[in-house]
Parts: sequence; structure tokens; C-alpha cells
Amino acid sequence: ALNGLVVKIDFTTLRESLAETGQYVSELNMIGNNINQIAHKLNQTDIVETEDIQYLVSEFAKMQNNYVRSQDILLQEIQKLTRSE
Repeated sequence: ALNGLVVKIDFTTLRESLAETGQYVSELNMIGNNINQIAHKLNQTDIVETEDIQYLVSEFAKMQNNYVRSQDILLQEIQKLTRSE
């Protein structure tokens, strides 16, 4: 460290990207709760509403899009950090 090169890396964008990941985990938990409610309803009535299924499908599609987007952001940030100058 005394005679070497000091490299300063800004992790701000990476931190922001990881914060988004926390939001996705929260959304996934909400979907899990909704699935449990639908399963409970199914066990009581033996009927699943079409709206419930459509809601779950749309929520999973959103989660998939968000996951792919956050993965792309993280990969870009990692590539920036690992490029040799």
C-alpha cells in the first residue's frame, strides 16, 4: 500500500442496484402471501377464481421482468469494476 497504486472505486450505482433487489424480495413475499390466500380459499371452496389466476400470472411476469432488469444492471456494474485500466 505504501509504494503501490491506490484505486478508488465508486460503488454507488451497485448499492442502488442491490437496493432494488430488496424491493423484489419484498414483492415476492407479497406474491407468496397471495398464493397462500388463494390456496386457503381453494381448500375451503374447491373453487379458484379466474381473476386470482390472472393476477398471479401478471405479478410473476412483473417479477421476471424486474429480475432480468436488475441482473443486467448488476452485470454491467460488475463489468465496470473488473475492467483493467
